[in-house]
Amino acid sequence: SLAGQLFNNQIFTKAILLSASQKMRERIMRSDDTNLKNDFLLWKSKKQELLNAYKLSLKEQVNSGIDIKKLESEANTLEKNLSTRSEDFKGINEKSIIKWQDIQQQLKDNEAVVEIVRSSYNRNYNTNPLQDTVVYMALVITKKSQNPAVVMLSDGRSLETRLGRYYANAMKAKLEDKQSYEYYWKPIAEYLQNVLPPGVKQTIYLSSDGVYNNINVNTLYNPTTNKFVQDEYSIRLLTNSKDLMLPTPVKGNNSAELFGYPDYQAALNNPQHTSSNVSTYEQLQTGIIEKFLIGEGIPQLPGTKKEIEQIQSTLSSKGVPHNSYLGAIATETKVKNLQSPRVLHIATHGYFTDTGNSSVNQPNSSLNQNPLVRSGLLLAGSANAFSKNQVTSGDDGILTAYEAMNLNLDATDLVVLSACETGSGEIVNGEGVYGLQRAFQVAGAKAVIMSLWKVDDEATQNLMIRFYKLWLESGNKRTAFESAQQSIRSDFPHPYYWGPFILIGD
Repeated sequence: SLAGQLFNNQIFTKAILLSASQKMRERIMRSDDTNLKNDFLLWKSKKQELLNAYKLSLKEQVNSGIDIKKLESEANTLEKNLSTRSEDFKGINEKSIIKWQDIQQQLKDNEAVVEIVRSSYNRNYNTNPLQDTVVYMALVITKKSQNPAVVMLSDGRSLETRLGRYYANAMKAKLEDKQSYEYYWKPIAEYLQNVLPPGVKQTIYLSSDGVYNNINVNTLYNPTTNKFVQDEYSIRLLTNSKDLMLPTPVKGNNSAELFGYPDYQAALNNPQHTSSNVSTYEQLQTGIIEKFLIGEGIPQLPGTKKEIEQIQSTLSSKGVPHNSYLGAIATETKVKNLQSPRVLHIATHGYFTDTGNSSVNQPNSSLNQNPLVRSGLLLAGSANAFSKNQVTSGDDGILTAYEAMNLNLDATDLVVLSACETGSGEIVNGEGVYGLQRAFQVAGAKAVIMSLWKVDDEATQNLMIRFYKLWLESGNKRTAFESAQQSIRSDFPHPYYWGPFILIGD
């Protein structure tokens, strides 16, 4: 059927670049080719060298004999070569094309897959080339589907503009929102009610696209039943529906690495005086940091200290090996030196800035346009990176998404980004969000917990502590996460408090 072809095309092309990056890394790691692995390490080193070069002013680049274009070309050539050579190490599961029927076989009677599709077209390109018509639909399959169902959604342009702003404002201002459900979820829910068995909570595997990456559907309020979607369904977020077909991930060491309450003013090990010719990187990051500055520096997050200490106590009580890094030792360098812990938890400030809000004046537009440099996490010493007197030649206390892609997380079960707006980024049609989420998935993490908007310190602390306790008791991080959100709702009833965090992945 046409709907089946559409579904197959969607799961084949959706997040295809992310999937290619992940698979290339996995193939290389499981290969016995020493030269291939060495070239992979060389590529990672070249990407870090490129970012370090970005941190220099144009004058310093010239004085150091650095050719940015040449470095970019070398990194791209290495990546293409690695991609080609890694094809020889394809796994059996990669050699066959997954179709919707394969996904259907993984479903139980009370489960459904909802694949959101965003599309656009322009009927009047000659007269109005900039005004595309945006269409959203949901492709739905259940265990008994003869073909995928197509559920058309509201006007796509409104979903992305007026209605999207309404939802965001309602969350941030802690307002009652009885409107968003009607447009973003009601058409899907009405179809599901007719095809799934009643009387049991149904599990929905949801793969988002477009504006749905900015919405936590669990927080949508059904005015007819006076319930949130979280109360009516168990929502499981996937990057792509075919992730249901992924093999059981390789288990690494059982350790947890916990970072929190960084001393943003801590002295770095490698400060250097900078010239007055400030680099694009510094301009870009300075524009980002301005949103955090209160008085003399970046505001501390005292709740993250208690959060880490409480999680540490919970892990100790269950005999889980762990390390915690607080204050001046919660550094970017220590994060980069990790070797595939089971859990990586980072509680600090996160950021994303779009190009429209950037104060950068174009001397290096390729950097300015890279969303993986425009998102990141602030760690110990990060305030020094914006001092008028010094800049760092290496790690500057700011872990950008670009750098996070190079982390060694190939056997990491979960990354928790307990920070503001860590799920934010640049939405690319069909590819998802270019930001921290993507970076940690490319680095190998099987699942990521992140936030869609600014979070409340106390509510976040309670959520995270409860989540780890429930996860260690049940062994199921998805149900533990859902239960943790439910458990804090009595103290924090508005979804602004319990709804910013989402779990995506396996």
